[in-house]
Amino acid sequence: MVTEPEKAYIMGGTWRIPVLMKLLDRSFIQDLKADGTYNEASFDREYESKWSGTAENAFFNGDVFDHCRILN
Repeated sequence: MVTEPEKAYIMGGTWRIPVLMKLLDRSFIQDLKADGTYNEASFDREYESKWSGTAENAFFNGDVFDHCRILN
C-alpha cells in the first residue's frame, strides 16, 4: 500500500506476468537459469522483485533506503 498515492507509486512483479501475456518467452528465463554465470540472488532481484540489500559501492545506500521507506 502506498501511504501517499498522490506523491508516489510503487510496482513490482515477476517474470511470470510477461510470460503469461506473451511479452517474454519462457525459454529466455530457462536460458538465463541454464547459463554458467547464473546467480540466484541476482535473478531474484531482477526477475522476482525480491529485495536483498545493496551491493558494495552501490549508488543507493541500503540502510538509508530502509530507514526512509514505509511499508503497510
